[in-house]
Amino acid sequence: MDLKENLPPHACLGHWYYQSKFSCLLRSLDWQQTSSCLDYGCGHGVFSRLLHAAFPHLQIQAYDPQGARTPDGPIRFANSVEDLRPCETVLLMDVIEHCPDPVAVLRQASEFVLPGGRLFVTVPAFEALWSGHDEFLGHYRRYTLASLEAEARAAGCEVLRSHYLFAHLLAPAWVMRKLRRKAARSDLQPAGAALNALLCWMGRLDAAWAPKNRLGGLTVTAVLLSRQPPENPHLATHPCP
Repeated sequence: MDLKENLPPHACLGHWYYQSKFSCLLRSLDWQQTSSCLDYGCGHGVFSRLLHAAFPHLQIQAYDPQGARTPDGPIRFANSVEDLRPCETVLLMDVIEHCPDPVAVLRQASEFVLPGGRLFVTVPAFEALWSGHDEFLGHYRRYTLASLEAEARAAGCEVLRSHYLFAHLLAPAWVMRKLRRKAARSDLQPAGAALNALLCWMGRLDAAWAPKNRLGGLTVTAVLLSRQPPENPHLATHPCP
């Protein structure tokens, strides 16, 4: 979750946007066989909390240099890479679009992946969808499958699979962003209970079909395999501003 979003963290846990991404995350990796996870660039830790609720056995680290600095029950929050330990899975949920050097961020994050582990990455899709939402959140860019895959390989990672997410919202979002003035504000708003339930259901359907979707959506996702050993990751410095 981005720290600049208007919704409070507790409201995000059930919000259709995060629930839809969480559905994709659940389908993308074998969480029953995973024992440790790092939520890298976690913001308020929404995905860390959702993962802990679904898989209490997970040892979860949640890292953000500007985020939470105190423990939150079983989730181990950190704001310094010196406090992090290598783990089986590293998440970068809408992180690298905020960074001037995304390859350096991917390379640093991959240093925390144990041999045979995975990275799961999400980023916003298509420069044609650029709007005041991106400016409000401090994005540097939006992505295609090809551009994310190229950065992953430049960081020394192997792309195991990648696809688009939120295909059902691509056309409405494009129209809305073309018609609306380019004011720097977030598009993420609360939804009524009925609408939120409908969008959660649509998000689950989209997540089930998404692995076959290489055509388009609002988000690009990728599962990566790190090709570099976890050598002294605590010595790295965070390359985001």
